[in-house]
Amino acid sequence: MNIAKSETKELLAALKITLPIIQELLPLDIMFGITDQEKFIYYLPGKEIDIKLPLGAPIPQSAGFRKVLETGQASSINVEKEAYGVAFKSNSLPIKDKDGNITGVIAMGISLLNQEIISQAAQALDGFFSLDNQLHFSYANKVAVEYVSRYASLKLAQQLVGKYIWDIIPKTPIFFENITKVKKTRTPVHIEIFSQFGQQWMSVNIYPLSDGGLTVYFRNIDEQKRIQREMARLEQLHLVGEMAAGISHEIRNPMTTVRGYLQMLKVKDRLLDFSEQFDLMIEELDRANQIISEFLSLANNKIVVRKPINLVELIKAILPLIESDARLLGQNVQTQLQKIPMALLDPREIRQLILNLVRNAFESMESGGTLTIRVYKKNDNIVFAVQDEGSGIPEEIRPKLGTPFLTTKEKGTGLGLATCYSIAKRHDAAIDFITGDSGTTFYLYIKEYEG
Repeated sequence: MNIAKSETKELLAALKITLPIIQELLPLDIMFGITDQEKFIYYLPGKEIDIKLPLGAPIPQSAGFRKVLETGQASSINVEKEAYGVAFKSNSLPIKDKDGNITGVIAMGISLLNQEIISQAAQALDGFFSLDNQLHFSYANKVAVEYVSRYASLKLAQQLVGKYIWDIIPKTPIFFENITKVKKTRTPVHIEIFSQFGQQWMSVNIYPLSDGGLTVYFRNIDEQKRIQREMARLEQLHLVGEMAAGISHEIRNPMTTVRGYLQMLKVKDRLLDFSEQFDLMIEELDRANQIISEFLSLANNKIVVRKPINLVELIKAILPLIESDARLLGQNVQTQLQKIPMALLDPREIRQLILNLVRNAFESMESGGTLTIRVYKKNDNIVFAVQDEGSGIPEEIRPKLGTPFLTTKEKGTGLGLATCYSIAKRHDAAIDFITGDSGTTFYLYIKEYEG
């Protein structure tokens, strides 16, 4: 089916006239004029595709074009990125001479690049929307629509397109300033803002577009912020523990000496009238010694001896002590202890953690309150839960729980919960809590032993 040189010239002339017209009518990125020898005789590059192959060069991956030449039927194929440097969808139509013979193919290509970007944005976990040069919405993915729908009764992206951004989203100072900045300077920015409406931290990236518009990507980073707070808190614990380890010996030695002399003087006949004062001094020294012990529990490098232990059996062993404390306070204890697998634990440390959580719970309740201790298995974790009937943890201190010296008690040291978090970390465990007006529940998640 070779065509004469004159016919090739006629075909080329026709293509030069018709293809630009087609390009004006259709949103195409490129068009080809192809001979029956599957070689370029004409192409019109668009914005996305700029083929550098010379006219007369063979066409890469031309199976689709060959099919049109052989059958005379139109064809639509997706051309891989490797062939031309960018993936695109090619719609090919046969060119016939006056006698009906197939002499070539017109191939019209639409870049898949923008479609890929839009598809990825639509499926992304991040919110994404674009604005035109007048700051009207031109596109929004599902996450963005769901977020914006908090401010306006919108359910579909189509309802958002064409709307002016500041008619929909509150003009908060930081967001407004940065949208204005990027539009003016054409320089991308990244900001982190706290959304008062959603009560969440957002990471926002704003990019300029070549047409004067903008694209905005945003992501909820509450979990990231929580991890950052946790890392900062653990670092504080470590520093406090290291400091305590360095000075405890020097402090405890003189304290032991003072305590010994106080006990000796207390029984002297001429000092019997001061017995109450001696008891108070000894009590305060013991309290100071206990604080030092709690300090030492915060150190990351503290040696732990973990062995397979059943947490339920450990709790049963210290339950009489817990019930005794409850009776003294006029409170009640109930347990829900399910059958669980073994866990790798340091019994002394876990006992301290449990007693700290239990005593915190007792102190949060009035007389007559009930403390509930539960142990159960959830997925691959053993869960220890302590639930009280107190008034809940004040909202302003919840993010700081576990920070050394944070306390709401008159004589509290602020080291009890900090010690619990340190012990949990040394056991590759995690602590979480739920709190409200009707009480608080602390959870300890421990990995089960698979040995």
